[in-house]
Amino acid sequence: MKVFNFEHNLHEEWLRGDLRNMRGRTDDDGKIYEASLERASAIYKGALNGTPIELPGKAFPTSVWHYAIVDRSLLFDLKTLKLMSVKVARSNETLTIQKKTVPADRFDFSGEWQASVWFDRNRQLVQFKYMVDGHEVTVQLDE
Repeated sequence: MKVFNFEHNLHEEWLRGDLRNMRGRTDDDGKIYEASLERASAIYKGALNGTPIELPGKAFPTSVWHYAIVDRSLLFDLKTLKLMSVKVARSNETLTIQKKTVPADRFDFSGEWQASVWFDRNRQLVQFKYMVDGHEVTVQLDE
């Protein structure tokens, strides 16, 4: 019995640490989101389900794999392109991932987007946690 379906296909192109363009298609239990963005000089121009959209150039995608997210206070959702103001708090933590101890920097996002993201000492993503429809989802990356 199929209870819920979520499929997210996203292609991001980055240059020197900046998102240059992205294309995505998400099927969120039957609701389709087709998003595209391209970086212009000071803004992003794109479309969501065929409707034109502009986002400020200082906005950063919720691409949790990218360490620069920890220094940003304005994010945008990769599915809906919705802008979100956030605050970020940093702490040190030790994680156990597949029986290995990993010293990590934890970043807790609060405000219009709530998530926790852990990076190792090399600034590589090792874990993130977020809420989806009232359910906590934890993703751990292995080698």
